[in-house]
Amino acid sequence: MPKSVFLSALCLFVLVTSSITSASYFWSSSEPQVSESLSEPKTVKKIPTVFTGTVEYSFVSSVLDTGVTPTEVKSLLDLTTDHFNVLNQASKGGQFAFKTDMDKKKERFVRAFYYKNSDKEFYAYRGNDNQIYDQDGFQFNSLSRLQMPFKRHYRISSSFSLNRRHPVTNRITPHYGTDYATPVGTPVLAVAPGKVLVSRHDHYAGNYITIKHGNGVLSRYMHLKKSKVKRGDYVAAGDIIALSGNTGRTTGPHLHVELIEKGIPIDYAKTMRDFNRRESWANRSRSMQAVNMFHTLKGDLNQQTIALATP
Repeated sequence: MPKSVFLSALCLFVLVTSSITSASYFWSSSEPQVSESLSEPKTVKKIPTVFTGTVEYSFVSSVLDTGVTPTEVKSLLDLTTDHFNVLNQASKGGQFAFKTDMDKKKERFVRAFYYKNSDKEFYAYRGNDNQIYDQDGFQFNSLSRLQMPFKRHYRISSSFSLNRRHPVTNRITPHYGTDYATPVGTPVLAVAPGKVLVSRHDHYAGNYITIKHGNGVLSRYMHLKKSKVKRGDYVAAGDIIALSGNTGRTTGPHLHVELIEKGIPIDYAKTMRDFNRRESWANRSRSMQAVNMFHTLKGDLNQQTIALATP
């Protein structure tokens, strides 16, 4: 057989065999397969956005063990720093959950954080407006969330006034606080969560405390018998921070409470009297995303607790 005829016959055989094989490859009912000519869709790896964990020896290392980056850890600390000293207050065995998100620069950050141990619970959520919200959806330390500095009622012995005649000097001097007629030794409560900036003695103010609450809000408590906090401490709303007294320049036992917003003294008692109006405003300003995320993270942490308890 001539060589050219042989090669032609061989090519025809290969073509026919290939066609048969290809048909079998596509249509075999016993072994369904996918043509190599049709590439399979690539599986996109889903990046987790909710993380849970338990504090071991170090809070930061425990968070890193969840798989997040140091940049995301820094974002978490930025979220909590003005409201909860997580590095000092997170104890071994404490549980945490947090949610990450992507910003406009396509960089990941911590959107929400929840922590609990046997005697403490903390939650913070960063809204799209960059404000920090609590589990009820209210901005941290907004004036609509203030509390009274006592567990019971005490009469006002001297009100906020820019034209008050001072009872000791008899001169017209602004009175930037509200005085409550409290017996010496009355427990004094923080009116909002925050960080203690000052805890010391002054000739005029006596023993006094200043607390930074965030959003430009400060509270100050004067003429104390004894302070129960020191500079740098973090306090929750309602924590006992001192005992009222009669120290400094006074005419009798009382507690002097000041409220400062962005450097301007404001009337604390009037602010509290306006509670109903502020509460109505606050409800309109609530972040339901913060509330929903709180329940999500808390639920995830409960599931982790159940999983760890299951043999």
